[in-house]
Amino acid sequence: MSRWLRVACVLGAACGSHATFYDAPRDAPFSCPAFGETPEFSSTFVARLQQACTSYHYVDTTNTAVGNCQDVDRAGSGDFGYYNLDGPSDAIMTDSMSLPQSAGSDLYTDLRVTPRGTILVRHDNGSANALIELGDDSSGHFGMLRTTPLTTTQTLVAAYADADVHVILGDGTTLSDWTWAGSGALQQVGSAHLPDELGLTEIVTLAVTTDGLRAVLSGRASPGAPAFVYYTDRERTVDWFFKSRLILPLQGLTDLDLDDDCGTIWYPSQGALFTAQRQ
Repeated sequence: MSRWLRVACVLGAACGSHATFYDAPRDAPFSCPAFGETPEFSSTFVARLQQACTSYHYVDTTNTAVGNCQDVDRAGSGDFGYYNLDGPSDAIMTDSMSLPQSAGSDLYTDLRVTPRGTILVRHDNGSANALIELGDDSSGHFGMLRTTPLTTTQTLVAAYADADVHVILGDGTTLSDWTWAGSGALQQVGSAHLPDELGLTEIVTLAVTTDGLRAVLSGRASPGAPAFVYYTDRERTVDWFFKSRLILPLQGLTDLDLDDDCGTIWYPSQGALFTAQRQ
């Protein structure tokens, strides 16, 4: 049986050895607000899983999570490096030996899960970049389904899907939507977008729901300003997002993820995966 670890902890204050963890059920589902409306979230984050990760992302409908995490199974050998891991969305992720691992200049980063249960990863081998889709190879591992080139400046920011896989790519300045159909190359949808279209001067990280219509992001409202947490949405994926709205005036929260029902924001920090609940 999966177990949720839970402790009330305001970010910015250390969760020390006196913190008490206890079991708790998953929170009741919400529904995302109407387009143009803004959800309200608690500013108190709760430690849900005690695992040190970055790039945490999961899709609830397929019960699949991925992240670049410390692997508890390797700790006994004294190997405390970070590894690309996968597992259920409500349990500690482990090394299934199915996801490609970074080594030297051969890097696998920017993990994302698609709504159909496949996993996207960005591959940088030092001379060329590519987007790889991995799927179940019927042996309990993820095998390569297809790959397509990326430029050396493109990063995988977010992923969503309908009949095809869609991704949002960043190049350090702009964000843009792309469609990946069949075995073809990525096709850009519309134009590239600057942060000021969302009312910001910089977008640090962005995560979308699996329908691609709602997003939570960490961004700066002016140059040199602290990065706060914002929310935005759009009515169609062929359009770009509306102006973002501030939802959490907490500094330095990056690498966020948003549940598909807009009920929970995930944040990896301090060796745990924290959540803020919708109010």
